[in-house]
Amino acid sequence: EPGAPTPSCIVEAEEAEAEEGEVGAKAESAEAEAKKEKDEKKARASEEPSDEEGACQVEVVKATTDEEENRGSEDAKDEGGTLEISPEAVKEAKTGEKENRGSEDAKDEDVTMEISPETVKEVTRILREAKKIAVLTGAGVSAESGIPTFRGADGFWSVGSKNYQPQDLATWEKFNEMPEELWRWYQYRWGVCRGASPNAGHLALVELHGLLPGGLDVITQNVDGLHLTAGSERERLFEIHGRIDEMRCDDQVVGSCLNGLDLDDPAHIEKAAACVMATPRPAESEGHEQLPKCPKCGVRQRPKILWFDECYNEVLYRSNTALQVVQNCDVLVIIGTQLTTGLPQRIVQIAKEREARIIRMDTSSPDLADPLNEGMLHVKAKSGEALPKVVAELRGLLNGVANGEPPPQEGKPCADEVPLPPPPSVEPAGAGASEVNGGGDDASPSKKK
Repeated sequence: EPGAPTPSCIVEAEEAEAEEGEVGAKAESAEAEAKKEKDEKKARASEEPSDEEGACQVEVVKATTDEEENRGSEDAKDEGGTLEISPEAVKEAKTGEKENRGSEDAKDEDVTMEISPETVKEVTRILREAKKIAVLTGAGVSAESGIPTFRGADGFWSVGSKNYQPQDLATWEKFNEMPEELWRWYQYRWGVCRGASPNAGHLALVELHGLLPGGLDVITQNVDGLHLTAGSERERLFEIHGRIDEMRCDDQVVGSCLNGLDLDDPAHIEKAAACVMATPRPAESEGHEQLPKCPKCGVRQRPKILWFDECYNEVLYRSNTALQVVQNCDVLVIIGTQLTTGLPQRIVQIAKEREARIIRMDTSSPDLADPLNEGMLHVKAKSGEALPKVVAELRGLLNGVANGEPPPQEGKPCADEVPLPPPPSVEPAGAGASEVNGGGDDASPSKKK
């Protein structure tokens, strides 16, 4: 009724309705704002990629960039177009890749090393003024004939499931443990050496021997016999690590022809020489290889090669005579060797003590911090490229003298020759009997089966 008080239930209902209206208005407003924000986001999305899409595009660009660097000159493409790579960037990427490969690839490259005309003239002058010249050669000379060296990733021999490094195999102890397998290994290597021929460096040394008044004495650590094949005189050739094409009966086996002999006593040279035989040609297959026996004593034969656990000796390797040659020389030429073995190091020391001029020729740069390399004329070159130039220069000088030109000034007097001091004691081969190839077989190849 009019004027009557409004019941509390109606008041509460009206307040609730009013509140509901306010809530509804707020909800509509919030919904409108949300819709507006959504529309704005949608509009932005049509212009810019989302974070996820952007990340995908970054990955695509990165992948195509890597692909471009590997392909070199081709264009790298992503979903959005072409990615241009500058030639400078490609060159930089390739340079980095080459540096990361390390020095192994560099070793495989056939690099021509130019020797300057001034160096050729200086080497020729030193050789021409010398009275007595000794030449020490190592594996680098034979490598130019295609004979691989021991060291490197492929420098091992497999026996069953085990791989052996040459330094482990090239010992009498290992030969005594598995003689048949060692014989197969050496026959494989002998087969590789049989296919090699002397290179220009070998031949140039023979020519120099004929051109120089005093000739040359050649001391080699290589066992391939290429110096002799090239024409070096046998009497002036010292194969201090032996020969792979020769074999002998095993002196360490009781009952053999050489057992108990003093191999440093020259009195036994003839008897030892009678026990040396030519190594048979390698069999058609390794399974057909058989270890030969000495026809005189019946004891097993072995390669005539100095092993890591053996000593140099005069009877088989003429090591003492080689040292006397160095004591008498006034010029020592070192070619293709790292000088890591006992006797070659001693040869250098003797030459320095006798104040001989020393020329060292190798393809690698010497360690000038090593006292052994002090006082040498270092020539960075391959012997097959440098020595023929020296021969040509020497021939030109000799022809000039023959045509009436004055000879060059004589060099310093030769070292005293008589009497000779007793030869120094020769250390065991284990001090480094093989500079590259192990156990005295300095330039022999190895095999990966």
